[in-house]
Amino acid sequence: MVTFRNRYPLAYLANAHRRARYNSQQPNLLDELWKRTFWALVVIDRIAVCRHGRPLLIRDETFDIELPLEVDDEFWDLSAAGYPLRNNISTNPTQSLYSFFTAIIRQTLILGVCIRTIYSINRSRLLMGFVGSDWERQITSKIDHMLAEWVATVPNHLRWHPDTADLNRFVQSAFLSIRYHALRVNTHNPFMRTTVRDFTRAAPSSKAAADVSKSLAICTAAAVECSEVLMAVVERHPLCLEQPCWVDPPFVCGLVLLVNLFGFGSNLSNVDTRRLITCVQTCLQALTIISAADFDAVQRRETLKQLYDELQQESTPRLSVEPVARTVQSGDPSMSHWPENRAIPVSPDSPLPSLSTGQSASVFGSDPTGLHHAPFFAQASDEAHHPFRLDAIPPGLRHQMSTDPWLQMPRF
Repeated sequence: MVTFRNRYPLAYLANAHRRARYNSQQPNLLDELWKRTFWALVVIDRIAVCRHGRPLLIRDETFDIELPLEVDDEFWDLSAAGYPLRNNISTNPTQSLYSFFTAIIRQTLILGVCIRTIYSINRSRLLMGFVGSDWERQITSKIDHMLAEWVATVPNHLRWHPDTADLNRFVQSAFLSIRYHALRVNTHNPFMRTTVRDFTRAAPSSKAAADVSKSLAICTAAAVECSEVLMAVVERHPLCLEQPCWVDPPFVCGLVLLVNLFGFGSNLSNVDTRRLITCVQTCLQALTIISAADFDAVQRRETLKQLYDELQQESTPRLSVEPVARTVQSGDPSMSHWPENRAIPVSPDSPLPSLSTGQSASVFGSDPTGLHHAPFFAQASDEAHHPFRLDAIPPGLRHQMSTDPWLQMPRF
C-alpha cells in the first residue's frame, strides 16, 4: 500500500492519466505500457478501497485515458522504431490474455460508482444526481443495470466455466466471477440493515421490511455463487489464492451466509443448511490459504471462525459438519511442490499458518469440504436459476425471483 501511494502521484506527473499524451492513430508498445500501468493503479485503488474502507485516491473525473488494447505482447514489432503493432492489427487475432485486464477494469469502474454513492456522504450522492427519499433504489437499480451491461460485454472465454481446460483462463474467469458476485453483495449489503430483527419487528407489509428481504435474498444468492466458485478454485488451483486481491470476497460472502444461518437456521431445510454451511467452510478455507501472503486474511479468518464456532454451539446438531482429512493425489500439477501422501486438514479448526515460514498456508485435495458429493437442492432442475430458496423467509416477506426485477440479474 505504501508503494501504491508513492507511485500514483508519479503517474500523474508523467501525464499518464490524459488521453492527449498517447498517439491513438499509431499505437506503440511504450504507450500501451503506460496505459497498463495507470489502469493497474486504478484497479488496485478500488480493490484496496473495498478492502480497507478508505476514500478513493484516483477518481473518475481526474483521468480521461482510453482502455488498453486487447493485444498480447507477441504482436508488437520490437525490431521497428517505436515498437508498433505487427501488420497494423488493431485487435488480437486470437483470444487475448489482456481481455481479462479490460474486463476487470470495467468492473472496478462500476465498483468505484458503488463506493462513491452507497458508501459516501450525502454530498457525493447529490453531485451524481441521486436525491430524494428513494435514492437507495435509484442507486442500486443503476448499479444493477451497469453490472448487467458489463456481463454482456464479457467474452465467452472469460465467462465462468468450472471445466475450463486452460489454467490461465480458469483463474481469470474465476476471479472475474468472484469479484462480480462480491460487487453485488457490496451493492445491496448496506440495505440489509444490521440485524434480522427488521423481519420480526416490522409488519409484513412494511416497505422497510420488504427492502430488507430483497437485499438479503440478493446478497445470499450472490454469496452462495461466489463461494461455489471459490470451492472450484480451492480444489483445482489453490496457489492462485495466495494474493491480497482475493481477501475481501470470501470474508464478505461468509458474513452474509452466517447472517442467514443465525437468522433463519431453524427454518431452513437440511439441504439448504448443508449448502450454506459448506459455503461458509469454503470461505474459511480460502482465507486460510490467503493468510500465507496477507496478514489481514488472518484477522478476517479469525473473525469468521469465531462466528462459525458460535453458530455451531447455539444451533441444532444438523448445522455441524464433520471435518475430514484428505491426501494429496499424485499427478496434480498444482500440488507438485508438496510431498505426496501428506494429510490435508480441511476443517475450519485447522491451525492458521505462520507468516514467517514462507510455506504455503494450507493444502487441500480434490474435495476440500468432504461434501462435494452432497446435493445442494432436492430439485436441482427446477431451481437451477435460483441459487438460494426464499421459502425460509417468514410468510408475507417472500418475493418471487421470477417477477421481482431486483432479483432478475444475469447469471455470470
